[in-house]
Amino acid sequence: MTTLNLIEHHQAELQGFEARAGDIGLFIARDAWDALEREVEDYTKDGIMWDFIGDMPYAWSLQLGMAFDEACEKWIEQPLYALDDSMREAMGERWCYDLNRSSMQNLQQSLRIGNQYETELERLVKQAKPGLLEIARRAWIDDEDYALNHMEEDSIKDGQRVREQFYAARNQLAPSLAKVASELLRRSLQLYRTALGGAQASVLREQQSAS
Repeated sequence: MTTLNLIEHHQAELQGFEARAGDIGLFIARDAWDALEREVEDYTKDGIMWDFIGDMPYAWSLQLGMAFDEACEKWIEQPLYALDDSMREAMGERWCYDLNRSSMQNLQQSLRIGNQYETELERLVKQAKPGLLEIARRAWIDDEDYALNHMEEDSIKDGQRVREQFYAARNQLAPSLAKVASELLRRSLQLYRTALGGAQASVLREQQSAS
């Protein structure tokens, strides 16, 4: 395969990625939210104490950002790594695609996601808290009897309510993650498309000079 043929093949690959940008965004959002749910499940499976869960939305928002970055690496960066390797092998130093720039864009967006979603995760935890009547019921139970017979059961129920809030929020919050991921993919594709255009022009100039 000539270098020009390879460039044309890559241009076709980019068109395929562009056509699937919406689906790939959904895959990234799914993977990121799945990872968040696993973190929440691990923390709440044995029950929770409301006095100690206050800092968890911040920690979970960081986890969501990291999971988003990992999903972007899987669905965006790794496919571009493969294309980049073949172009670099074909053109050597003449190939000018900056893969680190694309990776940095994804990382920066992942950090922003962590900041943006902390408030949303705080809201989910607050919504899981028992209502006033339930709090009053627990307060009226004899302390020793409650500690022996009810505290663990209520703690497990509270953990289940937190998990249910996160499960229910997937359809509300994951679409916005998918939209961000699709836009990141399109930016990365544009960077690669620009590099391909420069490489194609360079090869054509070389052919004209040689003829």
